[in-house]
Amino acid sequence: NWCHRALHAGVHRTGIAVNKTYNLACSGATTQNLIYGSGVRQWDELNQGDYLAIKARNLHIKLIWVVASANDSGGIEFGPVMTDCTINRVFFLGECWPEYTNQVAARVTVSGNNLATAINSIKQTMTDAGYLSTDYQMVVMSYPSPVGPDVQDNPNFPGWSAGGCMLYLRDMAFGRNKVVPMFEAKIRQAALSTAVKYLDASRLFAGHEPCTETTWGS
Repeated sequence: NWCHRALHAGVHRTGIAVNKTYNLACSGATTQNLIYGSGVRQWDELNQGDYLAIKARNLHIKLIWVVASANDSGGIEFGPVMTDCTINRVFFLGECWPEYTNQVAARVTVSGNNLATAINSIKQTMTDAGYLSTDYQMVVMSYPSPVGPDVQDNPNFPGWSAGGCMLYLRDMAFGRNKVVPMFEAKIRQAALSTAVKYLDASRLFAGHEPCTETTWGS
C-alpha cells in the first residue's frame, strides 16, 4: 500500500523486553497523520493517531517512538526538495543549494512547531485511553542526513550515474552540514518543550551514505 514499512525498522530493534512491536508509520506522512481525529489518511490506512488510539485502548503500551515532520507543507518538505535537487543534477541545471539556503530557518521552524503539536496530541490520545504520563515513554528521534559530500573519498567510487549519487557535491554538503543540524536543533527543541525523551540520530548515517566505501544508509 506504499507505506514501505521496513521489517527491521528501529521500533522492532530497541532491545526492550516486550511481547509485541507495531510499526504504524507510513512513508511520506505529515504530522497531521499522527493527530487523532484529524481525518488525514494515507492510502487504505487509518490515520496513525487513530491507529494509536485503538492500540492504546486494547494493549498496554510501554513505548511510543516518533519520527515526523520532514514532510510537512511549508516545512522541510524532504521529498519535493530532494526531487528538485536531483532533477537539477540529472539535467545539469546547476546546484540547488542557493535557492534553498535562505529558506532553511523558516522551514525548520514550521516543521518543529508542527512536531510539538503532534507530540501533544499523541500525549492527549494516551491520556484519553486512560494512561498516566508515567505509564509509558515517548521518544522523539531526529533524522539522519541521507547523503554526504565525502563520496569521492571512496577509493571504489562507482561514478555519479552508475552509483546513483545524483546530487551535486555542494548540495550534499549543504544538506548534511546546514539543513540537518538546523532541523535537528528544532526537533530537539520540540521534544524538550513537550517533556518527552529525545534521540539524536542526525549523524547516524555518517560515513555510510550512498556511494561511500561502506554504504548502508540507502
